[in-house]
Amino acid sequence: MNKEIYFTVKIPLNVEIRTTHNYWKYLITIKHPVMKDKEDIVKSVLQFPDEIRQVF
Repeated sequence: MNKEIYFTVKIPLNVEIRTTHNYWKYLITIKHPVMKDKEDIVKSVLQFPDEIRQVF
């Protein structure tokens, strides 16, 4: 199993979002297969969101 960090992105809320190789593989094979080969888009959306909402 590969538990190494696959990518890390700092979001506008001053928090780092990161994922491992294993979790990314799970995301693109089970949960969201349409996102395969779209890591750059995911990183961009996390870094530069159109909207940020506060949840109570």
